[in-house]
Amino acid sequence: MRGVAGAGKTTALKEFHAGVDAAGKSHVLLAPTTKAVEALKREIPEGQVQTVEAFLLASQKGAQLQDAVITVDEWGLLSNRSGHALLRIAKEQGALVRFVGDTRQHVAVEAGDFGRTLEQHSNLRSVSISKISRQRDPEYRAAVMEMASSKITEGLARLDQKGWIHEEKSGYLIEAAKRYLELSGCGKKLVTERGEPHVLAVGPTHAEIRAFTADVRAAMRSEGALSGPVIKRRAFIAHDTTRAMRRDSNTYTPGMAVTLVSEKTKVRGLSAREVYTVKQNQTQSAPKKKDFVTLVDAHGKEHKINVHTKGQKLELGAIGEIELQAGDRLWFRANSSGVTNGTLASLAGTDEQGRLVTTGGFVVPEDYLKIAHGYATTSHSSQGLTANFAVVFGASFDQKAIYVSHSRARERVDTYVPSKEAFLTRAERAQGERLGVLEAIADAKRKNDGQSWRPRHLELRG
Repeated sequence: MRGVAGAGKTTALKEFHAGVDAAGKSHVLLAPTTKAVEALKREIPEGQVQTVEAFLLASQKGAQLQDAVITVDEWGLLSNRSGHALLRIAKEQGALVRFVGDTRQHVAVEAGDFGRTLEQHSNLRSVSISKISRQRDPEYRAAVMEMASSKITEGLARLDQKGWIHEEKSGYLIEAAKRYLELSGCGKKLVTERGEPHVLAVGPTHAEIRAFTADVRAAMRSEGALSGPVIKRRAFIAHDTTRAMRRDSNTYTPGMAVTLVSEKTKVRGLSAREVYTVKQNQTQSAPKKKDFVTLVDAHGKEHKINVHTKGQKLELGAIGEIELQAGDRLWFRANSSGVTNGTLASLAGTDEQGRLVTTGGFVVPEDYLKIAHGYATTSHSSQGLTANFAVVFGASFDQKAIYVSHSRARERVDTYVPSKEAFLTRAERAQGERLGVLEAIADAKRKNDGQSWRPRHLELRG
């Protein structure tokens, strides 16, 4: 079931679950991320909801799925590895599989755009939900529809005509912070009664997000929204690195901090909950290039990783300090006992042992390092969220990031850029699509014979 952003896929899925249940069939609901699982649980609390990885792990021990229905939400985030494993299990067990999502949004960090490949190169049957219900303003809704149809520049032009795209030159982050503070009542109204974001801020790079956050927190402190003693907390501070940089061992300098991007990205011996330190690197020359990096965990155990093949699954940074006060918004970036990756919470203060305590009563373990300020997020992390208002800022986005970040809000989205011309020009050419094997074959064949060629059917094999 295809559905553009804001079309009500989750509502439709709720009705589908009721139909499966009424038919007397077992319904297993899956999602690639823990954040998407939590969203499903809120809408379908009685369902069997879990992550794809948890399902695959449990299925290794044996599962009774005969005549069951397996539904995967946000299937555009599935990798080739997990998607193939899921279909293999379903085939062996005689289960039906249903996919729900929008492959024009972000894809998996792991190799392979599983959903897009099946949509373009298989006989997979589909139905579509094309009417957007999230955006309440007709022109805003039309702009998102254009973006959903890959007419990114036309959608942005419509938002620009409404006066929602702001060129602020070097002050674009400052102006974005001002708008965020205005919409949130200087940080006092960040969430709705349903627990959804009232205003969501989205930026493309960690550096821009940190600068935006600094401006927001300074204003909140002066207005009394942040209070109490300043708390210095050790945390993993992510760097902005390209895919090519992460696959080059020369990028990994001794002492650098390294962690997995998420729980979904599997590297043997590594855990997304831990932060590792680079000990050394070692490069072997062609023809079989192997860039090895030795990582050390908190217990002193060494892990030798070939970053040439695994580097895209890693996040690089440093162990530093973040400054916190009561009232601060926190962003948890890894699963741990009592907390889900992607969760946002407000800080109440510290307990007698100096540990962070949220307003919900959660005590953050001292060794939990993947914690950050929660005032802005990347577009990838914002996928699946809905807010009343959105503030988007950045010098450069690809088309997927533009579509996802600009379709989160119900009422309005304000975008702050250094240069409109540069922003719109890059949006026109920055596709954000990875080249799959079948596309590479087709491109090579077109170059060889000058004719258009495309495989009509794809059979997945082990």
